[in-house]
Amino acid sequence: MSPYATGGGGVTFERKVAVNYLAKMLTGSGAAELGGGRFISSVSFQQAPDHAVDDLVVRAQRGDESDPSLVLALAIRREPLLIKSDEKARKLIGTLLSDLGRNLGTDVDHFVGLVVAGPQPHASQLAELSGIARGQSNHEAFFALIQEPKRFDRNLRQRLEHVQVLVRLALQDAADGVTPEAATVSERTWFLLSRLQVLMPRYESPDESDWAYITNDLIEVANGKDLSGANQLRDRLGALAAEYAPIAGVINIDLLRRDAHDVLASTTRRHETAWQLLNGLHQRAVGAV
Repeated sequence: MSPYATGGGGVTFERKVAVNYLAKMLTGSGAAELGGGRFISSVSFQQAPDHAVDDLVVRAQRGDESDPSLVLALAIRREPLLIKSDEKARKLIGTLLSDLGRNLGTDVDHFVGLVVAGPQPHASQLAELSGIARGQSNHEAFFALIQEPKRFDRNLRQRLEHVQVLVRLALQDAADGVTPEAATVSERTWFLLSRLQVLMPRYESPDESDWAYITNDLIEVANGKDLSGANQLRDRLGALAAEYAPIAGVINIDLLRRDAHDVLASTTRRHETAWQLLNGLHQRAVGAV
């Protein structure tokens, strides 16, 4: 019996995030952070040095696209302190900026993401800032809007100040201690926020509602197409995620179906058409008898 089925597997928060995207790849479901109409084409684990943000790299595409049009590199942190004096936050901002510095081509939307364990004040403020930044065409318009009197909460402006300092320190680290100009810091802050997705899934106690939703979504593709089968499939995805990470796995739908074939409904396996034909022949044979 899988230790994940009995609670002995110690499914970490990072693994639960991976399970979510593996499940969405199986079901063909979309997500807000992927943009309209996109489905997941691959989930990659521990992709350094190709990606500075390497916890998970999700690629997604639309039905009429032959190649992924979105790359989302996810940094997974349970409860980060997004304050200017925190060394871990400084390193995090540096890795996010570094990843966005990669040229993936003009036809690919390149985003980075921060995934935290449930709603948190710092992350919620960062998410709000990101939403505002995506609605502005440049850093001048963004900062002018934020600084308008009485338009935004004081706590939100303070969070932006912390992010600015973290960006300045990260740029300074990347330039061997050379302090960047204020205009450069403002531009990179806006650019980072406009390309940042902040996700706050509820996977852990006391609120595990989003973790339960994953099980419900898997019912349609699980063996037996019931809740019991969906639980077994979710457990298998957790075990597979633990195996994929150490080998820097790049997982597409075919590999995932192969590795989870015994807990998948036959109609969702790779050779779905062949299985349907075989089932049809079986029914005709039974009817003839």
